[in-house]
This record gives sequence, C-alpha cells and structure tokens, in this order.
Amino acid sequence: MTEAKQIDLTQKLYEAVLGKKSEKTEDWGSVKKAFERGVSDVVVELPWYPDGGTHQIVLQKIVSNRVFFINPLGHGQLPLGTELADGQPRRIEEAGLESMPTSALEKLFGEGKCSAMIAG
Repeated sequence: MTEAKQIDLTQKLYEAVLGKKSEKTEDWGSVKKAFERGVSDVVVELPWYPDGGTHQIVLQKIVSNRVFFINPLGHGQLPLGTELADGQPRRIEEAGLESMPTSALEKLFGEGKCSAMIAG
C-alpha cells in the first residue's frame, strides 16, 4: 500500500468534519478557475524542505502577479515586505499573509510538484 499524500488526509478531514465536498487537483488552471468562481480557500501542498518534504499553505487570493496565502508556519512578527528564503521564496504581506509570484506556483504545478484541495 502506498502512503497517502498529506493533501489526501486534509481532504478527508475537511469532508468528514464539515460535511462538504471538495475537489482535488494537480492543475493550476483549475485553481485559477476556482478563484474566478469566488472560492477563497484553496489548500496547496508543495515542496518546502531541502529533503524534499512538503508543506501546506492556504491560498486566499490572486492579485496581479502574486498569490497571497496563509502559511501555518507563519512569520507574522517580521516587518511587511520582508523576503523569506526558508521553504519557497516568498514575502511577508498584510494581515498575516505571505505571497509569492504567481509564476513560481504555476511552474511548480506544471512540474507536477503540487496538489490542491479546492473547498466546495
């Protein structure tokens, strides 16, 4: 038996606790379409650690060329605009959010390195 990805476990928990359906995808286009439909919470599992380990973030919005997200590991105590290099390169934003270039996340999806759970 193969080990489940963390995103699979998150999806099962979400559906069991909230009784709502969700969609799992590895396609960046599906994530963008979800935001166009007004979805605001998309859980993404992406490579984060040097050993290849993954981490989950919760996408909140796409503005211009940046995607804004909640990082459960967070660095909220740092000044706005601080650039971070631990994990994926990103920047501290307002209201406890972090951001990264949309192109960087799109590239990771294109390389098959990301999975997303779109809340239903």
